[in-house]
Amino acid sequence: MPRIQLEKKTERLHKQFFTHLTMNKGISAETASEHAQRVDFFALHYLGDYIGKRVLDASGGDREDHLGDWYIRKVLNSTKGDVRPILVAFKKFFKFLYERGEIDKEQLDDILSACKNPQRYIRRFETYFELDPASVAWDAEFEEWLMGYGEEIEEDYEQPYEVNEEINRTFSERGSCRHLSCSGFSASALRKIETNISSGMVWE
Repeated sequence: MPRIQLEKKTERLHKQFFTHLTMNKGISAETASEHAQRVDFFALHYLGDYIGKRVLDASGGDREDHLGDWYIRKVLNSTKGDVRPILVAFKKFFKFLYERGEIDKEQLDDILSACKNPQRYIRRFETYFELDPASVAWDAEFEEWLMGYGEEIEEDYEQPYEVNEEINRTFSERGSCRHLSCSGFSASALRKIETNISSGMVWE
C-alpha cells in the first residue's frame, strides 16, 4: 500500500479507536490518545515502513518481532518500561478491530497470545542492554540474542498494567479501597493495595 494511503487509513482508525475508548469505554482523552499513538507508531513505522504490511493483516509474529527485536534496537530511548503500556494499547486496539468485524477470532487470538507475557519482552530489553559491544565475542553474543536463544521466561504473575491502570483511576476518582470491594479483589489483595497507596507507591 502506498505511504499516503497507509497514513490515511491509519488516521481513520486512530480517530475511530480514540472515539471508541473515550465514548464506549470511559477512558480519559489523554490516556486514549496515548493508546492510539502507540498503535499508530507500530502501524506506520514498523508494519508500513519496515515490513510493508497493513495493520489489518498484523499477526502475533509481527507483535513479537516488533516489541522483542525491532523496537529495542531501532527506537531511540526505548526502555523496558514501554512494554506494558504498548501491550495494553495493542490488546485494546485489536479487540476493537474484532468487535468491528475487521479481523477474525483466529487473528485476534494469535495477537492476544503474543501479548500475554510482558516479562518475556522485558527480559529481551534487559538481555540486549547486557551485551557488551567491546567484547571479542560480540558477534556471537548478538547473534544469539537476535535468534532468541537463552533461558525460557516464566509466565508473568505481576499485576497486569491494565488492572493497575483501573485501580489508579478508581483511587483518583474515589479515594478509597472500599470502592474496589465489588471488583473481584480478595480482602488480602485490597489490604495490600491500600498499604501501597498509603505508602505512596505508584503503579506503572
